Amino acid sequence: MADIKEAIAHYWGDPLTVDGNFPKGLVDYVWEERERQLEKRGIQERASGSSKARWGFSLRAARKEYDDALECGKLTWVNILNEEVLEAFEETDPATLRAELVQVMAVAASWILDLDRRGTTDAPEENFAQDALDVIEVDAG
Repeated sequence: MADIKEAIAHYWGDPLTVDGNFPKGLVDYVWEERERQLEKRGIQERASGSSKARWGFSLRAARKEYDDALECGKLTWVNILNEEVLEAFEETDPATLRAELVQVMAVAASWILDLDRRGTTDAPEENFAQDALDVIEVDAG
């Protein structure tokens, strides 16, 4: 497990840390969830389902929403992760798809660490509904 943690820390660098240390248990939580999935469903071998034709429009829309939110200072983790996931969904080359999925995991880890840093009492999402409307108004304007 230490080699995996070191490799992840090397790949992501300092942003992976909370208070200057590797986040205790982050990789462990992922592996525990993976073990639960294996117990429930076993090893799964399925087609990826990725396709430029199927996911290209959704990716373009997600990029527009991302750019609009960034422009008006309302970018959220949902915007970031949605764009990364849709990049993976669109990719058909196995090596590039793998790299995209690593990026999805990196964004998810960053989001988890942000939640951990803020704790449960900080809720910047309070005005999310109004923020989302503001982004839509910027887009329509």
